Amino acid sequence: MVSVGVGRTLAGLAFGLGLSWPGGAALADAIDGEWCRDGYHFIIEGPRILTYGGTATTGEYSRHGFRYTAPATDPDSGADIEMHLHSETTLELFRRMPGVPPVPGPGQIWNRCRVTS
Repeated sequence: MVSVGVGRTLAGLAFGLGLSWPGGAALADAIDGEWCRDGYHFIIEGPRILTYGGTATTGEYSRHGFRYTAPATDPDSGADIEMHLHSETTLELFRRMPGVPPVPGPGQIWNRCRVTS
């Protein structure tokens, strides 16, 4: 028989490790994955990205952010693209063209393409 104290300890350990109990969805708290918006998508895997323009390149990766310069073959060629993870299912994307002042206000909201449980 498991005591109440041990049950609480196991629940705390599972929560601390980002695990869920059976039947619940377990989502990673990282920017890695496939992101979608308006029929476009991109994929981040560590410092690698497959851009929404279809080009494989690399960028500056952190667990909750990603930044790269759009390759010449992409629609936003030369733009500084920066993303910030807002939640496990949404991120905000900002585009900054060289020599053009940043546009004030929010960036584009992108969502995970598929959430699996």
